[in-house]
Amino acid sequence: MSTRLALLALVAFAVTLTGCGNSGEPCFPVTGTVKFEDGTPLTKGIIYFDSGEFSAKGGVEEDGRFTLTSYNPGDGAPDGQYSVYFSGDARTQNLVAKEFCDEEGTPLSYQVEKKSNVFDIQVTKPK
Repeated sequence: MSTRLALLALVAFAVTLTGCGNSGEPCFPVTGTVKFEDGTPLTKGIIYFDSGEFSAKGGVEEDGRFTLTSYNPGDGAPDGQYSVYFSGDARTQNLVAKEFCDEEGTPLSYQVEKKSNVFDIQVTKPK
C-alpha cells in the first residue's frame, strides 16, 4: 500500500511540473484593468485572451480589475500574442462597443511575456 501511495504522490508531483495544465507550457500571471476613455471602469463581464490555439479568461470586477485563468484559478496564460475580447454581461448588456465583443474582429491585441503581466485595457462605450 505504501508503494502505491508513493507512486501516486510521484504522479501528482509530475503533473504539477508540467506547467499550464495539459499544455506542458508554463503559465505567466496576467492581471490588469479595463476602463473606458473617460477613466471609468468596466464593471462586469468576462475578458478572453485567445491566441487561436489557446484561450484564457477572467471575470471583470466592479472596479475594472481582472485576473486570467487557464486551468487553475489565477494561473494566467502561456506566453504569446493574444486577441482580447469580452463576453458575458459586457456583451449581453451592451456595456462595451460591439467591436470589443467580436472574437474575430476585435482591435485589441496583447503579448503575454514570460513574466508577470499587467495590462491596462481601454475600451469604448456603445454609440
